[in-house]
Amino acid sequence: MENKIIICLIFCFSTTIGQAQNNNYIPPDTTQKTHFFTLPELQIDSTFIANLEIILFDKNDRFMNIIISDPNNKWRHFVIHFEKRDSLNYCIEVSLWDIPAKKSLGFFEQNGFFYWFGGDIPPNIILEIKSNKQFSYKEPISSPYDPPFWYFLYNSQTEELNIK
Repeated sequence: MENKIIICLIFCFSTTIGQAQNNNYIPPDTTQKTHFFTLPELQIDSTFIANLEIILFDKNDRFMNIIISDPNNKWRHFVIHFEKRDSLNYCIEVSLWDIPAKKSLGFFEQNGFFYWFGGDIPPNIILEIKSNKQFSYKEPISSPYDPPFWYFLYNSQTEELNIK
């Protein structure tokens, strides 16, 4: 019985070694590709931006305080997506990313942060569309990341911004 077990183990071991030698392992391509895109700069209503920044840059938010205190931090892109609920009210989802949002309608830059606008933007938010600007970024290496999110309700008549 022991001889059969030893012969079986030798057979399995030699088969595995033979398969490993025949397999030419090709490592995955980890080269980061650079992407280029162009989007218009937007002049945004100052009341909207001021109300948004009051909430986003809350002094009690430890995570945001770390980001603000480090000027070399790559987390400088707020992606703002609007969804119309009715003629006056909108849901807004804001997330913080380390790369620009190339699928946006346009951007606004203030205090070293970029605000990327998308979705069904209320007409009173964008005051003017300025010239286009070209951006580039390296494709991020795939890794699980759950960016910080904020959800707001916005009333375009009162210009009130409330945390949802």
